[in-house]
Amino acid sequence: MKRDNHGDGISELVSNGTELRVYRGRDGGLSASDIVTVRPPASGTTRVLAVADFTGDERADLAVRTYLGEAKDTVAVYAGEKSGLVAAKPQVTFSTAEFLGMD
Repeated sequence: MKRDNHGDGISELVSNGTELRVYRGRDGGLSASDIVTVRPPASGTTRVLAVADFTGDERADLAVRTYLGEAKDTVAVYAGEKSGLVAAKPQVTFSTAEFLGMD
């Protein structure tokens, strides 16, 4: 998933997995030397849900879902920062089970 987070017109790339890797875009392409690793707040498989400005600061934020089966998951929103694509810790975490009455 790609999104311009720094306002420089160049997109970043986010890869899925047990950890998320964020590759910062540069004029010459993606930068392997400027990778941010995001450790999800739960164990399991993590997928990017959306990259959008959830906080209203005109920076791209990252929403991910980490799951172990359909009934056990954690959704986390990482705020975009001026110095990097995402914050080290999520601003918000919750489980969809809370909304589906599966607790």
